[in-house]
Amino acid sequence: MEEMDTQGNILLFTSVCKDGKMFCIVLEKGR
Repeated sequence: MEEMDTQGNILLFTSVCKDGKMFCIVLEKGR
């Protein structure tokens, strides 16, 4: 279950990166 959750998070993260690179950078620092 955790692996599936992680995959979903990665997909969401990727889509956010495509929409707003600045927000992507903030997320990367927050990880």
